[in-house]
Amino acid sequence: MPDAPLPSAKLQLFGEVLAELLENRHKALVFSQFVDHLHIIRDYLEEQNIKYKYLDGSTPAVERKKRVDAFQAAEGDVFLISLKAISAIALLSFMVINPRVNAQTLPEVNIKPQIERMQVESDPNQNLNQDEQKVANYLTQGFSLFKAKNYPEAIKAFNEVIRIQPNNQYAYFGRGVSNYLLEKYQQAKTDLDKSIELDSSLPLAYFFRGITNSALGNKDNAITDLETAAKLFEKDGNTELAQTSRDVIKRIRNA
Repeated sequence: MPDAPLPSAKLQLFGEVLAELLENRHKALVFSQFVDHLHIIRDYLEEQNIKYKYLDGSTPAVERKKRVDAFQAAEGDVFLISLKAISAIALLSFMVINPRVNAQTLPEVNIKPQIERMQVESDPNQNLNQDEQKVANYLTQGFSLFKAKNYPEAIKAFNEVIRIQPNNQYAYFGRGVSNYLLEKYQQAKTDLDKSIELDSSLPLAYFFRGITNSALGNKDNAITDLETAAKLFEKDGNTELAQTSRDVIKRIRNA
């Protein structure tokens, strides 16, 4: 219930978890679809004299970017964010700080149109033999499960594609990003390596390999991949993700 108060037990647990995070010099991102809940947490942070940033649907677009940049510049220990307001730039930037933070939200935010385009490109519809039809069906199933955030089942579908057609770049990409979102970073990198080996024109493959390399601590490789992603996004006319890639590079260099 959007209007339901946040139970005191949950607020107490939040306080305990937050205290441990701050004690270990970590930042915290708090996502909620209920603005009322964010307000309760905001009041708690003010009572505890904890510095924070806040963003919801009423925050002007220009101010959102300023608050994200300020938080990245270490102005505040906690960022309260309404899921209804979050943008691709904000989310992808946060993932560089901690690639495990709210990764499940990513597919619906910005890469969904790219995935849909990839799904169409990988789905031939003329003169299919039996194996090709199976591949097309499994790819459709895999990307549909991916968009539904059912990553383990998506991986199973992509596995079937690879079993039938071992050199399908889209299946390796889909499985790689699914593994990334499941925090299986080494497996993600292996799949994204293969996807890029098979097709070096996929900007999202470079982007996700870049942030995967960042999660694995491979800073130089991460920057190289993200630079390539930015160029390919620009070539495709996707200026937002091109700029996001460049913003991520800056944060990795400054980390």
